[in-house]
Amino acid sequence: MKQLINIAIALLLLSACNGQIPDSASAAKEPDTQVSEKCFFNIGLNYTTTVILNIGPGNSVSGTVKSLEDFYDDDENAETALFEGTIQDNRFKVKFLSTPPAVGKASEWTGLDWELTEEDGEEALSITFYSMDYETRQWENSSIIFNQCN
Repeated sequence: MKQLINIAIALLLLSACNGQIPDSASAAKEPDTQVSEKCFFNIGLNYTTTVILNIGPGNSVSGTVKSLEDFYDDDENAETALFEGTIQDNRFKVKFLSTPPAVGKASEWTGLDWELTEEDGEEALSITFYSMDYETRQWENSSIIFNQCN
């Protein structure tokens, strides 16, 4: 009887596999779902801004931007926004899912690409903002470097 049960189980398994017995070489590989998290920060004139990047499979990216005015020292007063986008050749196309946080009294977010770069031998993130040049009193695009979090 035990032998008949084992044969029935084997036939069920063989039927479930469409008559094919998978081996380690031909078994379907699971998709790569590994996410790489990177953290960058910038201490500006009035705000400290932190960017958490989650680089996913393929060319997907998502994350969080948190901005805190310098005279606050707690997360309760931080402005936070989620974003998602794509990455290609160290350049990110990012779209915020809500209103992006303030980063300065005379700085605004742009829709321009973000870029992974190198600063003083360390990986850094460059983000272009539309901001006022305090010397010329003119508004212009300027790249701000975010350093790696420790």
